[in-house]
Amino acid sequence: MQRTKGVITMLLFLATLSIAMGKDAMASDLEIASEATQEIIEPFGGIKWDDNLVQLIVKLSAIKGIQHVRLSLNDAEADVRKVSKRGDLEKTLSDLMLKYNPRIFKDLKPTAENYSGENGAKRKYMRLTPKITASPIIISGVAFELKATFEIAPGLEVVNAEAVPIEKRGGHSFPLVISEVSLVSSSASLANSYQNIISMIETKYRKFDPETNLLMLHQNSSMEGNVSDIDGNTFHADISSNRANLIYRGAKCKSQLNEAYRKHLAAAEKKANAGKAEMGSGL
Repeated sequence: MQRTKGVITMLLFLATLSIAMGKDAMASDLEIASEATQEIIEPFGGIKWDDNLVQLIVKLSAIKGIQHVRLSLNDAEADVRKVSKRGDLEKTLSDLMLKYNPRIFKDLKPTAENYSGENGAKRKYMRLTPKITASPIIISGVAFELKATFEIAPGLEVVNAEAVPIEKRGGHSFPLVISEVSLVSSSASLANSYQNIISMIETKYRKFDPETNLLMLHQNSSMEGNVSDIDGNTFHADISSNRANLIYRGAKCKSQLNEAYRKHLAAAEKKANAGKAEMGSGL
């Protein structure tokens, strides 16, 4: 009888140990899975979210087969494939703004906003931001057009003043951060290749969607949905036999630059108020 109790006790101990080990293994697996998804979603073609305008143009111009890289301001545009340094871009921006509106440097001051630049320099930027388009981008034999859009981020000058072009004619700054990169196609070749492209997307982005409920595959073999990374960057896919929209949106870089600019302004305020009496006791 005593021996039977001992055997039962041992079996219970082993069962408890097995459950505990299972939980530990499960926790370990979850940690490994979590680490595996710590990758960042970045735009197409080696573009980085913190690339400045010149870096972006140089990267796009270097893609084999690219025929057009254009910088546009509303409906005015310029070919920028030969732009490789800040001075080239500054001249192009001046010419482009004049082409957009000949009065831009005289009586259209309300189109500009002021901000505090490096070392407190007085700067101004255009409310209207430029766009970049590049084509053709060939993916699985299908021609796509790439479009990059930007947001104003004065913090860029605080972090890296060399990354901010300042056109010389009117003195407008362009502290731009990439907000979105899209690849769009309605090519007739999509019908032959869209499933290959979907397979590429599966290989690269399914890791961000292990439950397969964010990037959805429909019965007609099309794909639609969004995935995101730990920084809030997202990838959107909407692709079928007759259309394709692949969109990358960035979040963290703009947020970091905004915080850098806030600290820049706070430091300036602290310096301006140095030596003034603290009046908290009067509350």
